[in-house]
Amino acid sequence: MEHIINHIIAYLNSRNTDGAFHVKGEWGSGKTYFFKEILPDKIREQVSRIQVMVSLFGMESVKDIPFRLLNAYVKKKSEQKNGISESMNRGLDYLDMKYGVDRKLFGMNLHDEEEMIYNIIPKDEVYLCFDDVERFMTEENVGEILGTINNLAENMGYKVI
Repeated sequence: MEHIINHIIAYLNSRNTDGAFHVKGEWGSGKTYFFKEILPDKIREQVSRIQVMVSLFGMESVKDIPFRLLNAYVKKKSEQKNGISESMNRGLDYLDMKYGVDRKLFGMNLHDEEEMIYNIIPKDEVYLCFDDVERFMTEENVGEILGTINNLAENMGYKVI
């Protein structure tokens, strides 16, 4: 297990975002427990990012991913000492705005909720952890889910496990 932790630490601390970190194991082997209970404590002193973990189990579409990530991020931030920052609260309020405000004013497209969510979740402060991918992935959506993960890592600059 230590070698996996060391590789994850190296991945999370690297500047490179050319891909996601994949952990594979049999169902029931303890992957979820490892990521929820063991990894955050083991890497806390060596990695300055917080874990934003979501399960894809029961999700209907990859379009739900940004909203699940936002909910997980808000929950994680609210558990921290400082809680949710004022700027984050403002960002969440913007999600309710649909009309009358443009990119020039806020630096983002308020009509695109996905873009707004990814502007709220700071890529240099988190690592995204997807659980139960195999429970969501089908022959029909495998390209879409892997494309989404690839986009988060390679194009948007998130660290993804």
